[in-house]
Amino acid sequence: MSEWIVYEGKKMRLLLISLLMAVLAVGALGCTAEAAQIEEPMVEAAAVEEGDVTAELEAAPAEEIMLVEEDPIPFFGNGERTFRATNSIDMTINRIQFMVPGSDDWAEDDALANITVVYGETFEFAPNLPLDDSGNIADTYDMRLVFMDGTEKVLAGFPTANFSGLEFTIDDDIAFFTFFDSHYHQSVSTKPIEQIRIAEEEARIEAERVAEEQRRAEEEARRAAEAARQQRARNNANSNNNNQQRARAANTADPCIDEPLIRP
Repeated sequence: MSEWIVYEGKKMRLLLISLLMAVLAVGALGCTAEAAQIEEPMVEAAAVEEGDVTAELEAAPAEEIMLVEEDPIPFFGNGERTFRATNSIDMTINRIQFMVPGSDDWAEDDALANITVVYGETFEFAPNLPLDDSGNIADTYDMRLVFMDGTEKVLAGFPTANFSGLEFTIDDDIAFFTFFDSHYHQSVSTKPIEQIRIAEEEARIEAERVAEEQRRAEEEARRAAEAARQQRARNNANSNNNNQQRARAANTADPCIDEPLIRP
């Protein structure tokens, strides 16, 4: 009897041990599955952090993906060379003209004669540049900007090569260019050139004014001299007429004058 009890006790212990091992195995499997579920997003996040754009787009919901389209840069003109510039003058540009330095004729360009470039806008333009005396495109040009209100500004030193970041700007009511010279690797402002040009233009206008005043003074002096000469001529004519009248009167009053001689 005692042996049977010992035998049954051993069977119970084995059964309990088997049940305990089964429970532990099930728990281990559950933890493994949870760990796999937790680790999966971490791997995906790590891929995104490393710059995998494809993984990021695939992970995001379709309705959250937004593509922003940039506005196209306005383009004007039909010339051979294309330039890009930014209007930093607080006015709307309506017309652009070019002139070879030293010339007096602004080139007409219908493609740039009725445009709209607002303040702060970047645009591209291909002007029909006038040729210099050698028949080539000049290194620099004078540019005239005509604005919507009819006012205009002349800017000297427009570059035709080796530059970037061109801006039309204004300071102290002086319009000028700023750009980066890619040949000399430095920023350039044409304001000093404009100051010299404006000073020369003002001196030219003053010289023309003085010359015009002198011409008018000389013309007035010539007219005064001519009037005096004509007055003297009239005075002389009047004097001669008076002398003749007095002579005729004297001849009429003297009966001895012009009477025929009576011979006995």
